[in-house]
Amino acid sequence: KCVPEPQSCDFIHDKFTEAALTFIEDRAKNFRNQPYFLFLSYTSPHVGSWKPENRVKGWSDEVRKVAPVYTCDANFQVADNVYREEECRHKGLIENYLDKDVGKILKLVEDLDIATNTLIVFAADNGPNGKIFVRNKKIHSLETFKSTADQRGGKREVFEGGIRSPLLMQWKGTIDAGTTEELPTSIEDLFTTFVDVGRASQLLQHPENNVPLDGVSLLPVMTGNRNSQIRREYLYFEYCKLQALNWGAIKKNPDSWCSWALRRKDGWKLVFENESGDYYLFDLNNDPGEENNLYNKQKGIVQDLKKMKQEAHIPLQDLGYDGQTLLWKY
Repeated sequence: KCVPEPQSCDFIHDKFTEAALTFIEDRAKNFRNQPYFLFLSYTSPHVGSWKPENRVKGWSDEVRKVAPVYTCDANFQVADNVYREEECRHKGLIENYLDKDVGKILKLVEDLDIATNTLIVFAADNGPNGKIFVRNKKIHSLETFKSTADQRGGKREVFEGGIRSPLLMQWKGTIDAGTTEELPTSIEDLFTTFVDVGRASQLLQHPENNVPLDGVSLLPVMTGNRNSQIRREYLYFEYCKLQALNWGAIKKNPDSWCSWALRRKDGWKLVFENESGDYYLFDLNNDPGEENNLYNKQKGIVQDLKKMKQEAHIPLQDLGYDGQTLLWKY
């Protein structure tokens, strides 16, 4: 309906927020003693959520209702190879939508007097994208807002700029405000944590729900019990370009299309970049920006991490992936 009748559409971010606030209020007022779970996956800022109207013929901001609130003062500057209007929209999406609407949720939880009984998590699934060009100029530059805090790489890369992203938590009375935790973790740990927080582990033990968990619960470190926190030996990340389209080649030789990274718990990280065919070894404790490649200087560590990689990598066809659909087998 949005394509033939764009005037009938609303900015989807607003609809997400409206639905979330309604849901939280309903659960707090009408199901006070029952637990609930809300997964709110905002899509902005994202490619396509702030295209200027002159690139979508006939679709003005007013008609499309795409990020209608955005302003930049005269002092806002961008590099010559970046669209200033695009960065203004990016800034507007964060300040006028994401920040404000997360604030509305936090305020509602306070107003409903459920803050001490509510865990709120803000997370990002990957780093920012700074490689999209339109007519030889960037839609977004990682330099404009220091989107990766000067980490190397970005989205679709396994350097820190692509995989190290925000994870914020609030649970008043349980998590101490203003604390920072350096425990290496990954997005799959959140599900295991939610199961633990909700005391729902018995559900996973049911014969029909016999699903192994990849993540570990972060509840111990969240509650100050760091000595009982499980610390994994490593974290493993893998990215394959255009996986469905290149599935035949990936099955024969994953390294021809897939980059990967393995970070050991002591801070050593091994990276394989498929585009160049190069390996990198970084000591993240002393080189968080991944500037000093020690691959040829630490052969023993390289071999140890490669062995861990063989353990960590599971060919997707072993999980039932056929290049189009994913069929889980356990």
